[in-house]
Amino acid sequence: MIRTIALTLGALTAAAALAAPAVASAQVAIPLTTYTTSLTQVGPLASPGAYTGKLTFTVSPDGIVQGWYVPDDESTYVPVSGGEKDGKLWLNIGDRGSLQITADVLADGSLSGSGFETAAAPSSYDALDIPTTFSFTATLTKG
Repeated sequence: MIRTIALTLGALTAAAALAAPAVASAQVAIPLTTYTTSLTQVGPLASPGAYTGKLTFTVSPDGIVQGWYVPDDESTYVPVSGGEKDGKLWLNIGDRGSLQITADVLADGSLSGSGFETAAAPSSYDALDIPTTFSFTATLTKG
């Protein structure tokens, strides 16, 4: 009788152990979201045009953002990381977060916000320690 109980418990433990990896390895598919972006310099001096590109990322259930950005005038993929909480999005664009964006997620899914460079190229404003600032918009790409 004790041997039967021990064998039954052993079999149940083995079955649970075999089932656990299948449950643990199941992953939730997180959709990619793609935007057409426009970044316009507003400070210390305004620029006459905008930097445009494509921004693609995922937002995990716990709000972690991961993706990439491709400028329209280049074919280089630039890493993007960040977070999302309560309709607010913050992005670090570049290997060391050289551009930081904060934006609101609007009702139509588009983004609107601002950004600044954290590792700017040398300019005549460096001595004044004035960061280059931008306005940021992103339109959700349909399709």
